[in-house]
Amino acid sequence: MNENLKIEPLSWDEIPKLKGFAPMDWNFDLPSFLKFHFGKEYFFAYVAKSDNKIVAVGNGIINENTGWAGNIIVAENYRRRGLGTVITQNIVGEFRCMNCRRVLLIATSDGMPLFYKMGFKTSTNYSFYKCSHVVDWNNNSHIRRIRKADHKKILAMDRFITGENRSLLLSAFIPSGWVFVDKEIEGFYLPSFGAGFIGARSSEAGLNLLRLKLSNPKQIVVIPEENFAASGFLEQIGSIETAIAPRMYLGEEIGWHPEMIFSRAAGYCG
Repeated sequence: MNENLKIEPLSWDEIPKLKGFAPMDWNFDLPSFLKFHFGKEYFFAYVAKSDNKIVAVGNGIINENTGWAGNIIVAENYRRRGLGTVITQNIVGEFRCMNCRRVLLIATSDGMPLFYKMGFKTSTNYSFYKCSHVVDWNNNSHIRRIRKADHKKILAMDRFITGENRSLLLSAFIPSGWVFVDKEIEGFYLPSFGAGFIGARSSEAGLNLLRLKLSNPKQIVVIPEENFAASGFLEQIGSIETAIAPRMYLGEEIGWHPEMIFSRAAGYCG
């Protein structure tokens, strides 16, 4: 490894230098993501530098006692030198300092061997669906905009579904979301949270909110493999499964309900 390699917290001034750093097939605006979360108490990011040039990056999101590692990227010319391991180790170390009982991540095929060596285990797989057809959601009378009085109920439902306290992370996204109500709130959709998170405790709520998401063209939907209701619906409307990716954990496994996730937000937070 390069003797001049340094691992440092990402600074605000360095964010523009990361334009184009994410792989093209991610279709991901890394600088915009970093600017949005930078300085929030739940967020941190590290960079690896060689001769003062950024050659790797990675970030962490802390949801109380759970840490999510994400966007671990090594510049193409610096791969297979252990930089991914070094960045990940620093992120895991930060989580341990924050008393996180577990670290979660979504692995790429290139990253899986690295994570296995570090002790990560696979808990499930996410299935990626490309949805080319616009779906009519029929202005369902059970679906309405989120109101301020709904916030606590949504956070409680999210905690039950994910097993995580994501209140800090979700606070900016809840006001622009939607809920499915049948006497009580049965599900919610946060379109501005990553690719649009949908959590629901009933298939009726989840599938109707998924219809709302798919009323916009060219959507990508990512779901845990345990959600058979969602996968069956997506296949029925002609969506194509394009990839799978493992969800991995280090430390304690988390108690969650993958069958209640009808659209994952993003790889960096599930």
